Amino acid sequence: MKPLILLPSRRGTTKFPAKVTKAISPGTVFVYIHWGKLWADDAEANTLTHPESCPDSLQPELKACAVQLLPILVESTIKNYQLQSSQW
Repeated sequence: MKPLILLPSRRGTTKFPAKVTKAISPGTVFVYIHWGKLWADDAEANTLTHPESCPDSLQPELKACAVQLLPILVESTIKNYQLQSSQW
């Protein structure tokens, strides 16, 4: 199982499996847009984002928001967080 991280923003908090890679620029966090309740509890990426949108197209601005990265202890993960997919 990959390590889990807690991602709080000003608007909400989520939990995701973590993978550290050189493919992502330092200071950047990437979250799959389709990751969510289908795969785990408290894992909705949209919880982190703001409600802003383009005034012309009304396309939501879901590409950027500030978050923190906080590790989740293995003991609390086993007790409080159950992944619903066997992929991880």
